[in-house]
Amino acid sequence: ESSGVYSSSGSEACDIALTTLSELGPVITVKGAYHGKSGQYINKNRYDLLKYGREFEIPFPTGNDVMDRIRDLVNAGSTSIIVEPIQVESGIHSVYPDFFADLAKEFPNLIVCVDESYTGMGKTGKVFSYQLYSGALPDVVIVGKAIGGGLPLGITLFNHEIASKSKFLLSLRNGVYGSTSGNLLSLSLASVILDHVSDSSFLAEVSRKGKMIGDILEPISGKRLRGSGLICGIGFRSKSEATNFSDELVSSGIFATAMGDAIRISPPLNIENNVLKNAIEKIRELIEGL
Repeated sequence: ESSGVYSSSGSEACDIALTTLSELGPVITVKGAYHGKSGQYINKNRYDLLKYGREFEIPFPTGNDVMDRIRDLVNAGSTSIIVEPIQVESGIHSVYPDFFADLAKEFPNLIVCVDESYTGMGKTGKVFSYQLYSGALPDVVIVGKAIGGGLPLGITLFNHEIASKSKFLLSLRNGVYGSTSGNLLSLSLASVILDHVSDSSFLAEVSRKGKMIGDILEPISGKRLRGSGLICGIGFRSKSEATNFSDELVSSGIFATAMGDAIRISPPLNIENNVLKNAIEKIRELIEGL
């Protein structure tokens, strides 16, 4: 059972999460994370760290050695952690396969918040990217971007225990954060989107298209291929190399933004097969020419 708070963007949805979690204690964050551009959460992304500082930050979880760092922070008073299952802005990095299972085993009382603003709504072949991982049962889920289908909407989902005890959440009238948050037009469209992206055949098609990208690029990209479904990337040796290749793609009529040391490949989920295939084959051709 969960309760939702409506807002106007993913950034505001992150604000709501941080305000709520900070009532309980310091929030553990992940190096390289991006959680929006507005007030509360500006200290939890790569731009600045104003509230708790880097003393409550962990390295990106590539292996279970990160559990030692989390243990130190829990012992120092941290009560929650916020994480992107696939960290997009830093270069399309996925947490290691057993990360959420290890969290649940090692720290059963730690509140787990996942930010799905980038990766939710079917982009990975699952409604939410955390569903790719065994043992992932988050207490808080942040949703933005695609949920509104182009209209302003963010949603922060809390489990019942948090929602029923948080003074901040209880102070909100009807679960709405702001004058136009949760407006009927945005919510009506979101309802249609959720029905569509929750359809198993639709999700299977996203996964199939993601596999096609992998099949075309894997022979020349090797371990540089990252992500899942239709949110994936190709890693380069440096940020500047990724940026230069992104510029080359634009000159060839393909828009693939540089994210950290990778280019992001994240086409519309309903992209036609031939359009996707032609674009990925062109990317492969350009990589082979490097």
